[in-house]
Amino acid sequence: MLCLPLDTTYAKDDISSKDMRRAVIEINNSMVKKPTRKTLDRANQIVEYMSDSLVSNGTALCNQVSKNTRCNLGWSIKLEKNSSFNAYATSANKVVVFTGLIDSIFYEDELAFVIAHEIGHHAHNHIAKTKRRAILGAIAGGLLGATTGDTDITSQAMNIGAGLGVLSFSVEQEVEADRFAHDLLVMSDYNNTKARDVLIRMARDSRNISTQLLSSHPSGPERLHYFDTYRTKFIRD
Repeated sequence: MLCLPLDTTYAKDDISSKDMRRAVIEINNSMVKKPTRKTLDRANQIVEYMSDSLVSNGTALCNQVSKNTRCNLGWSIKLEKNSSFNAYATSANKVVVFTGLIDSIFYEDELAFVIAHEIGHHAHNHIAKTKRRAILGAIAGGLLGATTGDTDITSQAMNIGAGLGVLSFSVEQEVEADRFAHDLLVMSDYNNTKARDVLIRMARDSRNISTQLLSSHPSGPERLHYFDTYRTKFIRD
């Protein structure tokens, strides 16, 4: 039987310089398996059968960790022919996976983690929250810019305010979605040791080794460290 930790807030912990260096070394030197290309039919098959367990268990997990009233509406997982190493969540309870992502991994567990991560954004209502922060940021920026009496400055201030409103929580949201993905993979009997390879691939692809002040994502080493931290907190009977 699977038991979630009592603390389901999914907050991220601080990472020490020692842990940061360890993660950087692993990202630079780890021998992840070479990706295998799939036909479009095979990619569709993988996404289709993977969706059943992830959506079903994702609904149960969503109801445990989130107050989102849309948890029971389910999610649609769709494949899109695109060479980019990417996937994304849309506001219509849908997750889109690019064929380029599937061609860039070796283990199906890696793909399961990415899909579960995007479901995590839905489960925690991140899309709506991000939109609200952007609106509030734009209003605050507009009010500040209006004090100058210059319409151009006001417009620029609104754009800057909207951007800062999104960035202020987006790193936390990415970490929260990663934690949700980790837990969902355990519930769905995927191998998190294999799944974590995709974090190494992402870090190498983006070369995001350090976190900047105005970064919208945690750095690759941070994500790897947080992921390993989640595993030590998880209890399985």
